[in-house]
Amino acid sequence: MVGQVRGVNRAQLGAALRALRVASGKEAEAVARSALMSPSKLSKIENVKPAPSATDAERALTAIGVSDQVKAKCTRTRVSDRIDSMASAQADRVHKASRPPRPWKPRCRCCGCFSPH
Repeated sequence: MVGQVRGVNRAQLGAALRALRVASGKEAEAVARSALMSPSKLSKIENVKPAPSATDAERALTAIGVSDQVKAKCTRTRVSDRIDSMASAQADRVHKASRPPRPWKPRCRCCGCFSPH
């Protein structure tokens, strides 16, 4: 089993994956192949281009050979980040719904534009 990770957040997950991969001595291509993803996708995840899905993170951690405890910690962090972003989006929708409606503007009958002909 490879290294330990303490309290990894979304921004640190890619760097943690890379550090664990390097510590395991495995090449990126071998890890990517085992994780059922392309080497370029693994590279992007390690460089924090897209935040990895929970499935991708778990596959990469399995391919690296980390303990179940580390996998659970990283995956739990990823899921809690997703829940936080969903709560934020919900708050935005509630805020948007509480705004007053836009004033109604008449449209012309011929083409539906807002200017009179």
